[in-house]
This record gives sequence, structure tokens and C-alpha cells, in this order.
Amino acid sequence: MFGEPFTRAHLYAFSCIWTALIVFSVVQIKQAPGQKKWKRSSLKA
Repeated sequence: MFGEPFTRAHLYAFSCIWTALIVFSVVQIKQAPGQKKWKRSSLKA
């Protein structure tokens, strides 16, 4: 893009980051329906 070299190491890192992002997103989307993670608990002092 800016005339910088794109080596195999860059390609490997780029691929790993995007793969991890996709896996994380898919897991979050599958867990989302009907899942209430942030329940407000009633604390009595």
C-alpha cells in the first residue's frame, strides 16, 4: 500500500490475526442468542 515489502512473515502474521478474529467472532455470535452474561445481581448490604 505504501510501498512497504510484504514478506512471508507478514503474510503469516496477517493470516493468524484475521483467523483468530474470525474464530472469536463466530464463537461470540453463536453464544449471543438467549445468553445473558451480564445479569445484575441483587446485593443486600
